[in-house]
Amino acid sequence: MPEQKIVIDLSRALIKTYKLRPSGTNSPTVESAIPREPLEREARTLGIPFEEFMERYEAVWHYDGFPGLYLTFQEKPQRKESGA
Repeated sequence: MPEQKIVIDLSRALIKTYKLRPSGTNSPTVESAIPREPLEREARTLGIPFEEFMERYEAVWHYDGFPGLYLTFQEKPQRKESGA
């Protein structure tokens, strides 16, 4: 993936807060909700119904030496059909 610089004007960002929940005892992950609006916008951008987007795509969180998280979406890998 080519390097990109992402700049966010937080004064113009929509802000919603959500609870954080552990995924389970001693789990390495935490769960939280994602607002529906950005998912619907992504589906519209791709020209597909929301339900199809939810089936075909997965969330990809980017994080490292910068504050917060950056969320993108990618198509789920195709599962190989098991057959004879």
